[in-house]
Amino acid sequence: MKRLAILALLACGPSLGEPVEAGPPQPKVEFGRDIRPLVERSCKLCHYPGVLDHTGVDETGLDLSTLGALRQGGFQWGNGIVIPGNPYASVLVRKLVGTYDVGQRMPRKGNYFTDEEIELVERWIAQGAEGDPSE
Repeated sequence: MKRLAILALLACGPSLGEPVEAGPPQPKVEFGRDIRPLVERSCKLCHYPGVLDHTGVDETGLDLSTLGALRQGGFQWGNGIVIPGNPYASVLVRKLVGTYDVGQRMPRKGNYFTDEEIELVERWIAQGAEGDPSE
């Protein structure tokens, strides 16, 4: 069935050699403005040192209180947590969508990111995962 759907899409698309119009460029995603509020809402409870339930920091070493701490990746992932330019290899994205082969989908206690929010994180990483370490 999936193969038929793909073939149908190809049949409706432009012929080989025809130019394909690109959509408008995606706006720049900023960590402080766009990503930080998502982390504050869904990850702070477990991944900020000094909060009531900081099991995420204790168990994995993943501190999300600043972008600089996030980039360190904790005990298990190191700099693989965010691979600038490659969102689908980044552990952060794989944990948010539940495709990482170890552990469970994050955040553990629910309040999952929406598809749109995950896309925003993916775009931020695809655009280079930029931001000030203190954010």
